[in-house]
Amino acid sequence: MGAIEALKKGFGVATGSMPLVIVLFVFGLIWNVLNIFLAPETPEGATVQQSVFLVAGGIIFILLTIFVQGGSMAYIRDKIKKGAAEFSVFTQSGTRYYLRLLAIGLVIGLVVGIFVLLASLTFALLQQTAAAAGIAVAVVFGLIGLAVVILMFLAPYIVVTEEAKAIDSIKRSVTFVKKQLWPVLGMFGLLIVMGFAFGLVVGLVYALIGLAVPEGRVSQIIFSILSGFVNSFLGVIVTASFLAYYLANSGSRSAANSFNS
Repeated sequence: MGAIEALKKGFGVATGSMPLVIVLFVFGLIWNVLNIFLAPETPEGATVQQSVFLVAGGIIFILLTIFVQGGSMAYIRDKIKKGAAEFSVFTQSGTRYYLRLLAIGLVIGLVVGIFVLLASLTFALLQQTAAAAGIAVAVVFGLIGLAVVILMFLAPYIVVTEEAKAIDSIKRSVTFVKKQLWPVLGMFGLLIVMGFAFGLVVGLVYALIGLAVPEGRVSQIIFSILSGFVNSFLGVIVTASFLAYYLANSGSRSAANSFNS
């Protein structure tokens, strides 16, 4: 399967998985609306209680997102491999893969943090004596960090499709992406273009609505609804596209055969 075929498959899975899209939409919308009503008008106007609540809420949201990620991937996996999926697999798999997905997230976060720190330190140390060199080295560190993240990108997919452990999934992801680098990068590029196009449409619709609705919380909620649904739909397309591509091209028996949960 090529990149274009995988994207077509992803779009087909997304249009056939509207219950999942709605669940993801509601999940994201709840957090967005809470932010709208609880966030201060300006950062300077935030109270200690508001800051603590937003930070704690953000951490809880991230932890819940891992559960949703595992459930979504398993649902889409079954949709691709069996042609249908039950929502029971969503809740079961969200729990089943939680710790492995959390471990992968921590590893990727650590890698990103290291390269961001290296880039920041390099720029800070050289900005007074060799600013241009500092910027160049910082950019190099940033690009290396991005490359490493791309190599590990499929690790969560491998956890869900092959029951692999976290570290093993990261190793398999690196091996697979190296072999399929250009198609994977092509899929990233096409998905970015697709996201940009959807974003333009949402922005246009929001601008038209803005002519009738004054600025404020109402307009913010409308934008959250519009962008939230589009992001949820795109999220399913992305997951389904990469899952379909991996299942078709990994050559692994566990990826190719039906999964018994």
